[in-house]
This record gives sequence, structure tokens and C-alpha cells, in this order.
Amino acid sequence: MVGQQKNIKLLVVVGKNVKEIKQMASVVGKTIFSDGKGKLFFGYYKDNDAVEFVDYKTWKKLSFKDVSKGDTNKQRVIKAIVKNQKQFNKKVDFNMWAKQKKRTFEETMDWFIQNGWISNVTKRGIKESVDVLSVNEDKGEVEKIAKRVGKNEIKFYDALSKVEKRLGSKYPKFLDTALKQLKQNPAKFKTNADKEEAIFQSVK
Repeated sequence: MVGQQKNIKLLVVVGKNVKEIKQMASVVGKTIFSDGKGKLFFGYYKDNDAVEFVDYKTWKKLSFKDVSKGDTNKQRVIKAIVKNQKQFNKKVDFNMWAKQKKRTFEETMDWFIQNGWISNVTKRGIKESVDVLSVNEDKGEVEKIAKRVGKNEIKFYDALSKVEKRLGSKYPKFLDTALKQLKQNPAKFKTNADKEEAIFQSVK
């Protein structure tokens, strides 16, 4: 309830109408999403499992709780930006700045913008270079799903079906990776449905 009140207050200040206030009050939190195909997106979850994408500058200003599971996707964004920088001297400047002290993700992104590396990351996302791609939609994502839906098995499988639509042919690998990280052997399960049930039992 406290989080919802905070969201409503924010939207009143920026002049949103009543309908928009109700929609935004259902936000669970913000994070960085991956489509499993080499693109990363800034956005936020709603409590009906809907996802909204925004540009980085908007994402930074959102007062919603950051529900990212660790810093993996944030590091992937930084690596993608550094990889896309072709001027060696600029990379040296960044490395020197980054090593002075521990930097937050937001500080690093602001440095990139202030020094002309990027102007923003639009809601269309940022593409990773081939050598920084990884299947990252595994244990962390299923744990996020479990946290959102609780012990509701039907909602858990519904959420996984949305992941399957997003990942397409990479979905079986996603399930296998999640099972391995949950200390289970994927070879024990014949179908995706069997794997999904095993994952649910492990994280509920």
C-alpha cells in the first residue's frame, strides 16, 4: 500500500489523469529486461505481469523499487556500450575513471551520457555485441516470477508461457539452465511441462 501511494503521488505531481494514476499504482517495480536475442530494455512490471518499456532517462527518474535480481543485466548494458565504443583513448579514459572508486550503474550511465558516448537508451533497447551475449533468463527470472505470483501454480505457468513466447526456440535452453542452477539434472525430464513443474517445485 505504501508503494502504491508513492506512485500515485508521483503521477499527480507530473500531471497524469485519474485513469493513468490507477494504472501506474499497480506497478511492481522497475528492472532491465532481456529478450534472449541480444537486446536489453529498461522497463517495469505491473502486478498483472504486463511489462512496459521506457528509455533510460525516464527509467532512472522512476520512483518505483528496483527489483533487479543482482547486477547482471546492468553489467551487460555497460559492456555493450563499452564494446560499441571504437575509440581506444576514450576506453582508456573510462577505465581510469571507473577504477578511481566503485561506481553505481546510474553514475556509469550518466558518465557515458555526459562524455558523449550515448545520448540515451531508447525504449527500443540496446543491442549487445556477440561476445557479451549469454542466456540470462534462467534461475533469476524464474525466482522473480515466483516472487510475483507466490504459490499460485497456474499463475506461475502462465508467466512461463509468456517467457516461452518471448524466447521462442531458446526456451528449452532457458529451462535447462534454470534447472542446472537449481541443482537439478535437466536430462531427468522428458518434456518442457515436466521441467516447468520441477522448477515450480524448486522455487515455490
